[in-house]
Amino acid sequence: MSFRQINVAIVGAGWVGGIRANACTGVALVDELHIAEIDPERGAEVAAETGAARLTDDWREFLDDITIDAIIIASTPESSRFSIVHAALEAGKHVMVEKPIAPTPQEADEAIALAAAGNLKFTIGYTRRFDPKYTYINKAIKEGRIGE
Repeated sequence: MSFRQINVAIVGAGWVGGIRANACTGVALVDELHIAEIDPERGAEVAAETGAARLTDDWREFLDDITIDAIIIASTPESSRFSIVHAALEAGKHVMVEKPIAPTPQEADEAIALAAAGNLKFTIGYTRRFDPKYTYINKAIKEGRIGE
């Protein structure tokens, strides 16, 4: 089986963004990794760890770059995340975004519709979904042993 490698951009290289960037370096599907981070020290640290092809402090550089296939929106303020999601989808990029995707359900629906209209992959990062502690709590709730 053959596959085409993709180029991925990480927006926000904080704690979660660093995890996502390092995860990308271990995946054969990823060719180049690009990082946008406003903290120069943190950006340089993650770029060095991952061998990033580019480090910038402006994520907008990725929008018109036809070599970038997908954007992971990670360590960004929740209040500004949706504008990045919207811009990335409008630019034709596949998107993974940390929760929440938008401040309102209507904006979340808008992002989903943009992805569908552009035939783009769009997913939300639930970092702790498979963490054993959270899995146990989920099971206990569903079994009616705690909470609702």
